[in-house]
Amino acid sequence: MPLNGDIAAGAQLEIIDDSGNKHEAKPIYFIRDNAENSLEAEISAMDMTIKFDKIILNKAKSSYRSSSASNPMILSS
Repeated sequence: MPLNGDIAAGAQLEIIDDSGNKHEAKPIYFIRDNAENSLEAEISAMDMTIKFDKIILNKAKSSYRSSSASNPMILSS
């Protein structure tokens, strides 16, 4: 978990499954002592975890890594 003095960013994501059910995920990315860290967000109903893979500050880009037993993927914005 981020602490005072860390640089942190989070995302609020809405994931819609094949049945149209909506799920919320809030992965967190933070820097502490010059080390990158990421906290996964889990959607247990979909057997899925989502985490920040990287944030590229000078290009205002981020990427997320999602993994599930049946469908691993990488998303970017």
